[in-house]
Amino acid sequence: MDLFINALLGFFVVVDPIGTTIIFSALSTGVSARHRNIMALKSVLIAIAIVIFFGLLGARLLETLGIQLNSFRIAGGVLLFYSAFAMITRPEEKSTKHRILEEEDDISVFPMAIPLLAGPGTLTLTILLASDTAQSPTDYGWLLAAALSVYVLTLGLLLVSGRVEKFIGKTMNNVVKRLMGVLLAALAVQFIADERVARARGFDGFSYADLAEEVGIRKASIHHHFPTKSDLALALIRRYRETLMSTLDALSARKASSLSKLNAYVKCYRDALAGGDMVCLCVAFSIGVDSFEETVLKELNGFHDDSVDWLTKTLKEGKADGSIRSDVKPAKEASSILALMEGAQLMARAAGDVGLFDKAVQGLGERLKA
Repeated sequence: MDLFINALLGFFVVVDPIGTTIIFSALSTGVSARHRNIMALKSVLIAIAIVIFFGLLGARLLETLGIQLNSFRIAGGVLLFYSAFAMITRPEEKSTKHRILEEEDDISVFPMAIPLLAGPGTLTLTILLASDTAQSPTDYGWLLAAALSVYVLTLGLLLVSGRVEKFIGKTMNNVVKRLMGVLLAALAVQFIADERVARARGFDGFSYADLAEEVGIRKASIHHHFPTKSDLALALIRRYRETLMSTLDALSARKASSLSKLNAYVKCYRDALAGGDMVCLCVAFSIGVDSFEETVLKELNGFHDDSVDWLTKTLKEGKADGSIRSDVKPAKEASSILALMEGAQLMARAAGDVGLFDKAVQGLGERLKA
C-alpha cells in the first residue's frame, strides 16, 4: 500500500492533470466537442500504454540503446518548446468552414501523450518505481493502479475542458492560450537549463539571477518553488541521485562480465563531461560543501555512498565471475575508483579537454582485469 501511495503522489505531480487540462484546452481551441473528446481519450490511452511499457522494459531498453535518462529531459524540453512556440505564434483560428477541413488535425500523440502525459519526468519516475518493485507482480499491480488512477482523473478533466473555452469566450481564450504558451516555453527551457547551469558552475558559482537569465523567467518564480538556494540544491541532488541509481541498476542488469559493467560506469562519467564543458553534478557541488546545510550535505554524501556501494558489489561479483583479479580488495578499490572518476573529471573540465580524462583512467581496466 505504501508503494501505491508513493506512486500515486509521484504520478500526480509529474502528470499534473490540472495544468495539462489547461494546456489541452488551449491547444484544442476551435475543434468540435466530439473531436476533442476523441483526442483526450486517445492521448490518455497512449500515455498509459507507454507507462506500462516503460515499467516493464524501460530500463532494459535504455541500457540496450545506450541512452541516459537525462537525455529524456533534453528531448522532452525541445518537444515542449516546439508546442509552446506554436501556441504563441499561431494566428487566430480560421472560420468554422475552414476549420472543418482540418478537423482531422490530431494532437493526441504529440504533444499530449508525448511529452505532456508521458514525458521525460513520467518515464523516469516509472523506471525508478519499477526498479523498486523487485519484480513482484503484486508491487507491479500497485504501481499500475496508481498510474491508472491519475490518468483516469486526467481523462475526466480533459473531457470537460471544452466547457472552459465556452465559459471564458473566444477573446479571453486566445489570451489564455498565448499565456500558457509562454509558461510552457519556460517549463521546456527549465527542463534543460537548471541542472546544466549547476553542473557547469558548481554550488557557489551560480545564483538565482544566473538561473533566471538562463531559463528566461523572473527570479521570483524560482524563489516561489525553492525559497532558498539550499532547497534548490537539495532538489537537484535528489533528482541526480535517483538518475544515478537508475543508471547503475541498468548496468547491473546487463548480461556481461563485471569488468564490462565497470567500463560502462567509467563511460558514464566520460559522457557527463559533454565535450569538457560539465562535470557530474555532485562533483561540482562537492567543492562548495562549506556553504551547505546539513540536509544537503547528507544527500550529497548519500550520492557518494550509493556509488561506492555499487562499485563494491560489482567488484565482488567480478572476483566471483573471474573477470576481476582475486587479490583486489573491493571496498578499498571502490573508493579509489570513485576518487579517480571525480578527479579525472575536474582535471578535464579545467583544461576543457576530455582527452585528459581518457589518459587518467586508461590503466584502470588493465589493473583490475584478471
